[in-house]
Amino acid sequence: MLSNNHEEADTKICMHAKAADTSNGNVVIRASDTDIAVILLYHCEKFSSHIWMDVGTTSKRNRRLIDLTAISKSLGPQLCSSLPAFHAFTGSDYTAAFVRKGKVQPFNKLEKMPDVQQAFKALSTDGLPSEKCKDTLLKFTAIMYGAKEKSKETLNAYRFKTFERIYKPKLRGKNPLEKLKGADASSIPPCEREVAAHIKRVSLVSRMWANADQPIIQQHPSEDDGWELVGDQYKPIWFEGDQLPESLVPDDEELADADDEVLAQSSSDEEDVEGDGDDGDV
Repeated sequence: MLSNNHEEADTKICMHAKAADTSNGNVVIRASDTDIAVILLYHCEKFSSHIWMDVGTTSKRNRRLIDLTAISKSLGPQLCSSLPAFHAFTGSDYTAAFVRKGKVQPFNKLEKMPDVQQAFKALSTDGLPSEKCKDTLLKFTAIMYGAKEKSKETLNAYRFKTFERIYKPKLRGKNPLEKLKGADASSIPPCEREVAAHIKRVSLVSRMWANADQPIIQQHPSEDDGWELVGDQYKPIWFEGDQLPESLVPDDEELADADDEVLAQSSSDEEDVEGDGDDGDV
């Protein structure tokens, strides 16, 4: 009955809890992993039993029971159904996080935005993200970085606006590049092509968690899911399309000329060094 293809304990625990589910019973999960809490909150509605999470340790005197069923009822089904994708979107064991954004501030914004909750829910249930879902999450990314909720700016437009506000040179400054010396790229939002690839990876992870109560789940990604298989390892596809505009990418002939120039300069430097010593030894 418990035969399955789960590779991670995080999802397997949910399947085992479902197998132990009885009417008006209690199921206690001994764990302290956020992934497990998120997965169980998503599935709480399906359980007849009351779900508890046993966390902390006796030695540190912080062992306690967390009532996940009560939390699930307090948050409501719509918000709980968005949690797996939200958790993966803001950073998990499988997916990258947004630098210095954490989860508390984005979650506070998520609570007030039903359209974003619906978009995250769709990532867990609808397969590959739709254009509407992607556009909603691109807008949410801009909001995470300070954009107004009612703003109609695209993520790329807000990214440029943020960059310009921080690093725009002074009108009378002597050095127009002065503010760029300490440029911190993590202080501005990622571009749309990066977030679009991130959303694909999030979709696979959230679908896996949303089906954690089933014995067979999809857990090996394809290129459509934002990963590529290189040798025997999966590598994230960090952005969609080309890294640079075609006009900025040198062709093979230009690269060959640049290599010849570097070699010529290196040879010239060696000749200069050999002529500097009194006895010819370098």
